[in-house]
Amino acid sequence: MKKGTGWLLLGSFLVLILIIVVVKSYSSLSSTKEDVINRESDLNVQLTRKKEQISNLVKVFQESTSDNEELLNEIESISKSIVKGSIKDKSKINNKITSLLNQLFENTSLEFLKEEKISTSIDEILSTEKRINTAITNYNNAVDDFNGNVGGFPSSIIAKLRGFDKKELFDLPIEVKDLRKSEIE
Repeated sequence: MKKGTGWLLLGSFLVLILIIVVVKSYSSLSSTKEDVINRESDLNVQLTRKKEQISNLVKVFQESTSDNEELLNEIESISKSIVKGSIKDKSKINNKITSLLNQLFENTSLEFLKEEKISTSIDEILSTEKRINTAITNYNNAVDDFNGNVGGFPSSIIAKLRGFDKKELFDLPIEVKDLRKSEIE
């Protein structure tokens, strides 16, 4: 084998390895980005569910009492924008709604909170909160994987060239307090 042929084979082999690395990096970035998109979609489904359940809770409260009317209107108004905007916006709105729900429950008598219609509505919201927490965990895990790919070498080079930007995490949610159980404990 001639010396020039050996260098040509070595160069071809190195180019082939480079192509494989680039394709693998791009594929990994695309795959993890798609996972983030899917997880955000799942999260939006649960936030939309929360919005609908808040609307139901507000109706049930308004049918049963005229107390806390201003707070109820604020909760319903803010909940309408829970699936709009960036992840940070959704996170802030979700936590604001949860804080307002906690305030509503604290301002309401335990006897009223235990009434069947109210209690059922609260149970639905609490169930959805668990689903939201799971969706947030899944979303944040997908974002961590994606951001790790974007920041790692050699993927970071491909990410810059192809416009893959790091994604924001969803802030940890505030917990809805189930005051109905506090009397038992």
